[in-house]
Amino acid sequence: MKVFKLKNILALSLIVIITVLLLIFFIGGLKAKALALNNLEFDLTGFVDYSPYDRQGNYVVEYDSAAEANAAVAGLPETSYTKVINEASDIYTVTFKLNKERIVAQNNLYTMFLNEDTTIVSVAVNSECTPTAEKTAEGFTNYKKATCKTVFNSAFDSGNSSDMKSNFILYYIGSNDKLSGTGFNTLANSVLYNDLLYGTIKRHYQIKYDVENGIEILYEIGDFTVINSFFPEDFKRTDMEDYFRGNLLFLINAGQVNQNKYEYADLAYTWSQECAAYLEEKGLATVTPVFEGETFVDEDGNPIPSRYNLTNIIAKDEEGRPLNKLKMQAGLDYNATNYGEEGASPCTTNPFSNSYMLGNMFGSYYSLINTDGGTTNPITYNTNYYLNVQNSSPTFNLKANSTIPLQKLFEYMYKLDNPADRNYFYINTQNILLTEDNIDDYPGYEVGQTYVKKVPILYDENPYDDVAGVEIPVGGYQARDEHGRFLYDEENKPIQEVFLKEYADVQNDLYGNVVESNSPVFQIVMRFTLTEKGLEATILNDALREGKGSKYQEDGKFTKYSHDCLLGTIDVLPYLTSNNSLTSEGQIILPDGSGAIMQFNSPKDELGYTAYAKSIYGADQAFTYRMATETMENEKMMFAMYGFLDKTAKKGVLAIADQGANQTSIYANFKRADVASTMNIANFKALFREQETVYAGTAQTPFLKWSKDFINTDLKYQYQFLMPNEFVDAAGKIQYVTLAHKYRDYLMDKYELIPRDMTNDNVVNLNFLGAFEKRAIALGFVYNEERSLTTFSQARAIVDDLMQEGLTSLSVAYTAWTNDEMEPAATASVKASGVLGRDRGFKSFNEYLEKNNIALYPQVNITSNKGYDFLLGNLRYTAKSIGSTYASHRAYVLATGAPNSTIEPISMLSPRFYESLARKYFNSYDRFHINGAFFSDLGNLRLGDYGAKKIIFAENGMDYQIATMDYLAGKVDNMMLSAPFDYALKYTTFAVDVPLKSSMLGYYDYSIPFYQLVVSGLFDYTGPAVNYDSERSMEWYLLKALETGSNLNFMISYEDTRNLLDTNYTMFYNAYYANWKSRILYMNNVINDAKIHNNAILVGHKILQDNVYQVEYSNGAVLVINYNDTIYYDHVNGFSVRPNWFTIVKEGM
Repeated sequence: MKVFKLKNILALSLIVIITVLLLIFFIGGLKAKALALNNLEFDLTGFVDYSPYDRQGNYVVEYDSAAEANAAVAGLPETSYTKVINEASDIYTVTFKLNKERIVAQNNLYTMFLNEDTTIVSVAVNSECTPTAEKTAEGFTNYKKATCKTVFNSAFDSGNSSDMKSNFILYYIGSNDKLSGTGFNTLANSVLYNDLLYGTIKRHYQIKYDVENGIEILYEIGDFTVINSFFPEDFKRTDMEDYFRGNLLFLINAGQVNQNKYEYADLAYTWSQECAAYLEEKGLATVTPVFEGETFVDEDGNPIPSRYNLTNIIAKDEEGRPLNKLKMQAGLDYNATNYGEEGASPCTTNPFSNSYMLGNMFGSYYSLINTDGGTTNPITYNTNYYLNVQNSSPTFNLKANSTIPLQKLFEYMYKLDNPADRNYFYINTQNILLTEDNIDDYPGYEVGQTYVKKVPILYDENPYDDVAGVEIPVGGYQARDEHGRFLYDEENKPIQEVFLKEYADVQNDLYGNVVESNSPVFQIVMRFTLTEKGLEATILNDALREGKGSKYQEDGKFTKYSHDCLLGTIDVLPYLTSNNSLTSEGQIILPDGSGAIMQFNSPKDELGYTAYAKSIYGADQAFTYRMATETMENEKMMFAMYGFLDKTAKKGVLAIADQGANQTSIYANFKRADVASTMNIANFKALFREQETVYAGTAQTPFLKWSKDFINTDLKYQYQFLMPNEFVDAAGKIQYVTLAHKYRDYLMDKYELIPRDMTNDNVVNLNFLGAFEKRAIALGFVYNEERSLTTFSQARAIVDDLMQEGLTSLSVAYTAWTNDEMEPAATASVKASGVLGRDRGFKSFNEYLEKNNIALYPQVNITSNKGYDFLLGNLRYTAKSIGSTYASHRAYVLATGAPNSTIEPISMLSPRFYESLARKYFNSYDRFHINGAFFSDLGNLRLGDYGAKKIIFAENGMDYQIATMDYLAGKVDNMMLSAPFDYALKYTTFAVDVPLKSSMLGYYDYSIPFYQLVVSGLFDYTGPAVNYDSERSMEWYLLKALETGSNLNFMISYEDTRNLLDTNYTMFYNAYYANWKSRILYMNNVINDAKIHNNAILVGHKILQDNVYQVEYSNGAVLVINYNDTIYYDHVNGFSVRPNWFTIVKEGM
């Protein structure tokens, strides 16, 4: 039969194979999961627009009747407005005034004030305020803020720095993909924006008061008038002259201008031979060539005039008297209506400018460059703009950089003259003091203020009659039609046209000056909520607005977001926790590693260390780094918080990144004596976008690349306030233990934590090292041979051995227990290693441990692996960076800090697949009937995925970890985690690798066990394995255990670890059990004798001097620990502590 021909069989087989592979690819692999967001909803309804209020905080509204005016102020405090009702003059105006201490929220402990003029929020302690007799209109107890002794301010309310008086500082990504060096702050770039072009203050914010226990402030923030986008830094000379001067310039008498009179001088200049010839031929001027400078020459070698002076240009009346009028006629003799046609006048001038204005514009606001800037044989230019010579400077350079000249430039170039907003020629102003008699003529102002009036310069054509002079419109130039012919209105007056920003763009492009062509404007809404513990500040993600592209339009029109700039980073309440005194006393507590203290005005000032912001939870593992970012010497920020304890100001703050911690870093610094701009300060800095340095080309040229989207979560920060009696003890010393307890309370409330530490003795955690591969040779072939460091039966023997020695409080973890050895793969089928004892041996070992009440924690990898057992696993499941590289990491070489290229990289699984992998893995793992697991890579990393269509930011990655741990908590009762972050504490039964110190950063003053003060009693925890880090001695780990309330952790191999030579696993060389048995027993006995675990948790920690600490436990045990190489003497209490040892000052019960 034909169907069984070979070619048909092959084709059918190929179809079957492809079908099977497709089914495996789409059905058998991991399934992505989507998580819902938990953001606040943004609604524009109910916001009050503050843009009508002027610089003084006044808003004038005119009404048609007294009844309307009275209705408008009904119920308002009399201090919030002034009302003018003049029936005779038919004037009914109300001037509304901004309230600088409006009470917007209140509870039993605190009152929240809002300064409507600056948007600064203040929280006062009610018990330290004096109430007034009346309640507020909203029913709040009325306090005057000045009577409150303790007030926490979102920003400084005084000083010269607008940054210091702002609720946040925004840094944006420009169209050149670089982060702006100078940030936009809420005061100068939104609340009180100084429009340099118009010379006025404009407000760009709105406030919603209908918010439970708080307010929302909508900031439109940015540079609403980008100076260099209006005024190019460099401007081609010929273009400048064509726009604003023409080839003919009439001079006016400067002396008369100072008298506010516009008077023509009998002199004009032209640079056009054709124009000079035309005027001479018509008898309109006497022409005198001027030969100054390096003149051009014609084809016959004759010099060409550098200018033509024109005299006898003034007309006379019938009596022969000179008028203030030109002989020339506009539209005929210059700026002709038939310009460009045969016989038409070639003369052009700017009727909306004059020699006085151009003298300022070409002489002060812009100036001609005098050299080409060459380093060899530079060209020197003639900068006389009245001459046209061979070496005339070709370029004007912007010199104006302050309000008045920029405002003048705007009036000269961009501003039209219209009845509602006159733009006339003036140089002088008149100050008018406002009194009761004239206040009605100046709405919006108050009696006693000064109104600055622009005094117009008047043009009087005939000085001999009684007709008054007229104002002279200025700005821009005369309009032309498509043929270049000049345009006039019905009254034969020149039609005004102004310069446009796109013309400025041409100049910027011509000179390669990169500026934002459109004003970078953003929208950020910040919600302030008063809580029972202080203040909460939230940036609403749903309200964020950024540039949508310079071509973006809505309904055929450009919008304020028609620009190419994007949200970058933001400093949140940057000065709420700050102190600017060199004599103040205080501490900044940072969750770096175990915890760190930075003192106010630190003595380390002289060492010159530079402070920087450090990311909460460490570096994003989606990105690969050329050098190590986290080592034993550079710990992660373990908690999403910091503390600011200001003893001098008698105020303390616990600052918490409640939402968006993965997008947040913590900046802290102390005031430097020689650097006036520094402060004792700490704040949160948040990333709207992630960034990556990408290396391109064979030259590996670095450039910065940003995520295409900004974050999709709210940024919520809590600030819990502390009174001095909470963080200053009776001896006047700052103590940070209360801060730890408050953060513990916060975590217990947020994550519903339950204390699980039920042990009364030190727990020794044994992390057994199982199988590994080593290169071997057989019959001339090299292959990987499976070997064992600790079989299941050998692990049992070690546990037996230690128990017989009296060590009964044990915990067991197992690394490399599967058939993947030391190279764990993401798999749906887990099998115990054959060289360790297979599944049967593993189950037997677990049964043995259960009989002895010892928990077993086999290591399980979820977020990281060294390969996939799924088709095209790396391609489909590995997270990607912004530059689309796979998130793969290699261990770093200790000597160089560079990645070790000789070992297999670790691939990071995209967070969207965490739960799917966990489900598939535990479908297989369940058969072992083990009620625990060591999830070494969950709850302790920061990871996003930026390669997918829908970006997963690190904050989303945390949510995926939490969802996965939720699932796993339903599969096993006992979860061991490695150095878990705060959000993972809920799932932790036993924690290992908890940092015992802070990073060794030069600007830290002390390392403290802040982490342990928070978690003590919640679960058992250990530090890193004692025998893993050869940099530290056994005694150091012992003392650290006593100081931090830690248990002990060891890496254990039954076999001699010399077997690891010539492998990639020599980092475990120090794990040989035979070398550590006696030390394990010794350290365990010392800790138990100190009774720090006997019904006790860590409750106290004090710094007695450098490297000497006193710790206290809840059972009354008090120890003094000396890390110095010299004896510590306590002369008051009469004891000493020998070097690198401890003393029990008081025994525990």
